[in-house]
Amino acid sequence: MLRWRRAVPPAGLPLPAAFTGITGIKPTYGRCSRWGVVAFASSLDQAGPMARDTRDCAIMLEAMAGFDPKDATSLDMPVPEWEANLSADMKGKKVGIPREYRMDGMDEDVLKSWDDGIAWLKEAGAEIVDISLPHTKYALPAYYIIAPAEASSNLARYDGVRYGLRDLPDGANLQDMYAATRAAGFGAEVKRRILIGTYVLSARTSTIRSRCTSTTCSRCLPRWRACRRCRSRPGSTARVCRWGYR
Repeated sequence: MLRWRRAVPPAGLPLPAAFTGITGIKPTYGRCSRWGVVAFASSLDQAGPMARDTRDCAIMLEAMAGFDPKDATSLDMPVPEWEANLSADMKGKKVGIPREYRMDGMDEDVLKSWDDGIAWLKEAGAEIVDISLPHTKYALPAYYIIAPAEASSNLARYDGVRYGLRDLPDGANLQDMYAATRAAGFGAEVKRRILIGTYVLSARTSTIRSRCTSTTCSRCLPRWRACRRCRSRPGSTARVCRWGYR
């Protein structure tokens, strides 16, 4: 089995922590270097601490945060003294509660935990503000386009050629090695996401090609180079691209 360290998507830190009764922190994107971990979805992946309590998380985050020249997304900013600045006093702070997060059909225990959390914030001196995040309904569909598509691209490098696991059956050719290595190295959920991402990427390409068959425009490059937008060939009779370029 492949035992790779992987960066986690947005919910990969707070949710496991909540499920197990510990504390997890999802840092600002780029605050912690991802150098050395397996990329899943590059625009979503982050590294962060999970520990018994907030103080332990603050200690870990101070050690993890900082600029890393080997990570192109690493933030070059000073690391605050989070542990020294810990305080349970929330006076003067506003906490927004999105109304879209409280949906019909939620379990009573979940609703009670939600209300308890709001009460604790009020007791600590925070001002609770009712807010709306109207695009919440698009979050999950957007995630299942972006994350699998990026995963499909990022995980293509684990094919048994350069590094990592290599499963080479007797008499196998290169394609057989690819298939055997990826079948043995990836779990069922990873395979599902790769398949979804591959479909998302190929579906977009098919749409672009279907929009611009047998058309051309003056932006097409010579010597049969495809136009960046219309994918057509110079020299055909049509002079107007269906996407509006002339």
